[in-house]
Amino acid sequence: MDRYSISQQYLSCGGENSARFEGSLNMDLNEITMNLVPFPNLHYLVSSLTPLYTLADVNVPSRRLDQMFSDAFSKDHQLIHSDPKHSLYLACALIVRGDVQVSDLRRNIERLKPSLPFVSWNQEGWKTGLCSVPPVGHSHSLLALANNTCVKPTFIELKDRFMKLYKKRV
Repeated sequence: MDRYSISQQYLSCGGENSARFEGSLNMDLNEITMNLVPFPNLHYLVSSLTPLYTLADVNVPSRRLDQMFSDAFSKDHQLIHSDPKHSLYLACALIVRGDVQVSDLRRNIERLKPSLPFVSWNQEGWKTGLCSVPPVGHSHSLLALANNTCVKPTFIELKDRFMKLYKKRV
């Protein structure tokens, strides 16, 4: 899948859907910021998207709803190179589109909670959004936005690469 398709799919699953489509748990971008950023300096979100393919990928079978939630927290579906399961979560937002019930959201959050390490002071740091209009070509999709410490190695790597270039005066 090319970057344009990922960006398009990412934006179509995002927070603007509450203004465009009906849903039982609508959420806007202000709510995401308020709920995912506990302190001003801890504002780096890691995003994942599932399904992570387009209609052109006809050989990919559709995912079951429970598998979609598991995929959202795997390193293969992160939109940056990271593995969030081995880092601490500060908060997490799940934005679901399609024919999904609130009970499905709650059941999957409860199922995933034991495997996702949250900070001690925010064990219930979940925000959910549900839009009943499915994305084009899929029965449902999930965008997970997580405030997770797994972003630190990415920033360290970027800093190291910058310093290497800076020392060479490239």
